[in-house]
Amino acid sequence: MIDTHTHLYLEQFKDDIDDVISRAKNVGVHRFYLPSISSKYNKSMRDLEKKFPDDISCMIGLHPCYVDDNFESEINFVKKQIDEYDYKAIGEIGIDLFHEKKYFTQQVIAFEQQIKLAIEYDLPIVIHSRDSFDEIFKVLEKFKSDDILLKSISLGTIGDCFSELNQPDEAFEYYQKAFKHNENIYTTPKYLFKAALIGSEIGNYKSAINFLNRIKDDFPDSYESGLVEVQLGRIENLNN
Repeated sequence: MIDTHTHLYLEQFKDDIDDVISRAKNVGVHRFYLPSISSKYNKSMRDLEKKFPDDISCMIGLHPCYVDDNFESEINFVKKQIDEYDYKAIGEIGIDLFHEKKYFTQQVIAFEQQIKLAIEYDLPIVIHSRDSFDEIFKVLEKFKSDDILLKSISLGTIGDCFSELNQPDEAFEYYQKAFKHNENIYTTPKYLFKAALIGSEIGNYKSAINFLNRIKDDFPDSYESGLVEVQLGRIENLNN
C-alpha cells in the first residue's frame, strides 16, 4: 500500500514520527509520497526523506495557499530544486478558493508556471483543488498535448475528474471524446469501457451496450475485452 499524499514533515509529527512511520508500515503502508508546501518546509521534508530513504519520496512545488506577492521567488526555488535533486513529482500545485481568494490571479500564474516546469522536466503533477474545479480546468485546457496518444489520455483524465466529482454526464462526454480522438489498442478499449460503465449509470443502455460490443469486436485482445460479458449481463439485468 502507498500513501500518495502525506505531510509527515510538519511540526505536529515531530515528536513521534518514528512511531507514525512504524504504525503505518505495520498495517501495510510501504511507501510515502510527500507533497511540498513552500520553501519554508523544504529542509524538514528532505531531512525526513534522508531519515527514511527506503520509505519516503519527495515532491517539489508551491502550494496555492502559500502563494502571495512573493510567488516568483518561490517558483525560482522550485526550479532550482528540480535541477539539484531527484523529486518524483511537482506538487502540490493548483488553485484554492476556499482558504484564499486574495491572490487568485497569482495562484493561476503560479499554477501555469509549475505545469510548464513539469512539462520541461517530464514530471507528473499533483493538483490541489478547493472550490476551484472550473478554474483549474481552464488552466489545464491551455496545456492540451498535440501528441495523439497523450491527447486521448488527457481527455480521458478529464473524464476521470468529472467521474470523481459525481458528474456522470460530463464524464460520459469526455470518455467518448477520448476513445473517438484516435483509435488504438492502448486507449480506445479503456475509454470505451469507462464510457460504457458511465452510460449504464445514467441510463443510456443502448450506448453502453454498443461500446461494449465494439470492444469485443474490434479489440478482442485487450484487457477490457475479458470484462465485457459480465458488464453486458449486468446491463441486461438493469434494463429489464
